[in-house]
Amino acid sequence: MGNLGLGVILVGVYIVGFFYTWSLRHAFNMTVWFGIGWMGSLFVFYILEQLGYGIVSTAPLGSGGAVALAIASVVAFVYYRRWRKEEAERQRIKAEEAAARRARGEREPSLIGNVARAIGKMRSSSDS
Repeated sequence: MGNLGLGVILVGVYIVGFFYTWSLRHAFNMTVWFGIGWMGSLFVFYILEQLGYGIVSTAPLGSGGAVALAIASVVAFVYYRRWRKEEAERQRIKAEEAAARRARGEREPSLIGNVARAIGKMRSSSDS
């Protein structure tokens, strides 16, 4: 029963990931990377134990579990930093495109404007 409660950790990581990124997709990705780091480090500890290099306990609730959670936290943090850097680049590109659009005198695209443009293109292509 004690190991079943470890799934709560992944739910907690998902919730924390959502509050860091405000994106369900990126929160899920962060949780996946956390799980990969966690299970990967437990696997490495298990292999080391089988080879006779028992560095830490391989029990999920033991010292190996604590070290594995720390490693998983580092992996999730690295994912988050990479995501932030990519998001900043996306925002920079979006701002440059908006500035170029304003310099050309075009209006900002809107949902209704995009739909009207798409309908206009479909009508002009069907008329040909």
